[in-house]
Amino acid sequence: DVCNDLKTGVLVGASPRKQQIMEIIGVIAAAFFLAPVLQLLHTTTEGGIGGLNMAAPQAALFASLVRGLFGAAHLPWDLIGIGAGLGLALAVADHFLKRANSPFRTYVMPVAVGLYLPFGVSSAIMLGGILSLITEKRSRGSTEVFHRGMLMASGLIAGESLMGVGLALLFAANLTALDLGVGDGLANLLTLAALAGVSILVVRSALAARSR
Repeated sequence: DVCNDLKTGVLVGASPRKQQIMEIIGVIAAAFFLAPVLQLLHTTTEGGIGGLNMAAPQAALFASLVRGLFGAAHLPWDLIGIGAGLGLALAVADHFLKRANSPFRTYVMPVAVGLYLPFGVSSAIMLGGILSLITEKRSRGSTEVFHRGMLMASGLIAGESLMGVGLALLFAANLTALDLGVGDGLANLLTLAALAGVSILVVRSALAARSR
């Protein structure tokens, strides 16, 4: 988290001293607010944290590894071996692609992340990659455009987290559904329209850095 914060600070021109002060404030604030927020999400969401509606793939992955290493469960060593072999093959392929100066690379980390994340999250990552490719092509590799797009994406991630907490507060107040009187088909179309609108906004906002 600190590495991500420092990188963001570089993009927006923050000084290291002010960033370190805010890191300390962030740790203190999180100590008071993080536990009750997690408890609220766990108790107001069906299945809790780690359930179907609030999957926690990273936590589940590390929990299975810890249980297996300490003898509480059996690890699927065959699957682990397949994953290690796939990672090694990707690393070797990426080495040769790098030597050939190929624009296409086979990085191990994106493949590994895509394998264990839920499909809903992976599809959003893929959409973000497509938007990044479109923006890069239209801006001809402009660093300013890339940085602005990265900040926009970071803001969307933070906004999604805050929206999740807001929905948990509504659930705690027994407001579990909002009936707008529209059918499922229209609701899906409105969702797709909103997604398309946000995608266009992100690309246009990033490309606006070219004129500055």
